[in-house]
Amino acid sequence: PLNRPINQATSQDSAIYALNLPGAIELAKLSASDRTTRILADLVPCESGNDPEAINPVDLDGTPSYGLLQFKPDTLYDFGMRYKILPEDLERPEIMNRIKEPDLQLAVATKMIEEYGRSKKFWMSQFPGCSKVYKFWNYGML
Repeated sequence: PLNRPINQATSQDSAIYALNLPGAIELAKLSASDRTTRILADLVPCESGNDPEAINPVDLDGTPSYGLLQFKPDTLYDFGMRYKILPEDLERPEIMNRIKEPDLQLAVATKMIEEYGRSKKFWMSQFPGCSKVYKFWNYGML
């Protein structure tokens, strides 16, 4: 479960993106669809300005968000466990030790996008600010 250096993705990761940090993020397509890659290429700079250390202390719901994709701890934990990206024995409070890991956030977001990415409701609940601008649910539609 993502216990390797960021630039050493494996085929079992489905879609992990190699990062060139610090500086601009470089998304390298592995096995994600072009649509997912395009979404992440717009979503990451919109959410965090490509900063994996970004923290928004007071997000729209009044709680903090962290990292490249500005995840809430419970959201990252719940989806990370659901998609079997996090170790089975990781306790919920321990997610704060991993909350800003770029490859973890990108792996979870990729799976979320692959499952729910055409749903406007998903986008407006998970990434509302950037979704209003980019309308991600329409990406790849003719």
